[in-house]
Amino acid sequence: MPTVQIFQHGATIHTCMHTYIHTYIHTYIHTYIHTYIHTYIHTYTLQIFTDGSKSEYGVGAGIAIFVGNELTNQLKFKLNYRCSNNQAEQVAIIKALEAIETIDIRDNRTRTAAILTDSRITIDSLKNNHSHKYLIEEIRKKVLILEKVNWTTEFFWIKAHVGTYGNELADRLAKAAAQNKDAAVCYDKIPKSIILSEIEEEGKLKWQEEWDDTTKAAITKSYFPNVKERLKMELNITAIFTSMYGTTPKYATCYESIMLPPNFEMDEKGIDNFFLESYTGNWIPLRAVIRTSTNLWGKWMGVMHGDEIEYVFGHPLNMSIEFSESERDLSLRIMQIFARFALTGIEQRSERRNRHYEGIT
Repeated sequence: MPTVQIFQHGATIHTCMHTYIHTYIHTYIHTYIHTYIHTYIHTYTLQIFTDGSKSEYGVGAGIAIFVGNELTNQLKFKLNYRCSNNQAEQVAIIKALEAIETIDIRDNRTRTAAILTDSRITIDSLKNNHSHKYLIEEIRKKVLILEKVNWTTEFFWIKAHVGTYGNELADRLAKAAAQNKDAAVCYDKIPKSIILSEIEEEGKLKWQEEWDDTTKAAITKSYFPNVKERLKMELNITAIFTSMYGTTPKYATCYESIMLPPNFEMDEKGIDNFFLESYTGNWIPLRAVIRTSTNLWGKWMGVMHGDEIEYVFGHPLNMSIEFSESERDLSLRIMQIFARFALTGIEQRSERRNRHYEGIT
């Protein structure tokens, strides 16, 4: 009985035996499938390996054609540098299917061709009847044309870079085509995803120019000078962040808060924002450290814009609604402040300083 070592991390238990069995089964199945495919494909008249390559040097497609075990054709094609790797993989298959038509096969010989690609996306797309992308449809059309002249074509997925000669050769041909600056481009249809990506990058550059030129938002710019880097960040967006009020010292010092009563309870901790109400072009800040207890929105919304309105009009004084006593008290204080201003024209900013406005009729 073999010794089994158990390693426990939290609620997860891994065993050496489990790892061994998993590795053994995975290796055995992979080896079996690999051997089966490479034995089976030799029953086809043609074995054709295709591959695509995209790098900073360019985009290319490569094809290696074997008749029996003999390498008979090596083909390579260059694509527009803005094409995708998937397009290169699929163009390689199309060119391979076109090459089959030119291969001279005796009339009495079986006409079968195995197309081997390491592009699982292409294989899955060909199997999907709902996939009607241009290159996938072109592959299907080529297969139908070959069927009319008695060719039977099948597609196989093979793992890349595991030493399969045909696949490695097709890969080298694709890279050579991509790097050949003098080669003619055989395909130049740019995918929508590339165009959208380029438009997005152009938009970011324009955004950066405007961000650099603006004289506003200096403090925000000091935190986020680069637009692209800012967009990569995962920020927890809260009412504090989007309003830029709360505990941020540079903003907090811009206002003199009306002090809340000493018995004001913090029912919901961790939320910090300002209520602001505009009157005759001036801001009256009300600093709150809780959300209204009757707020039906998710807590992630924080203190929401307009939450002060119900306090100004005495909504918490409605005893049929379950506001807390501290919320009712706050509503009374706010109503008194607004009523005093309406009556006297004096804005209560703090005990140290008041500002008087002429009456408005």
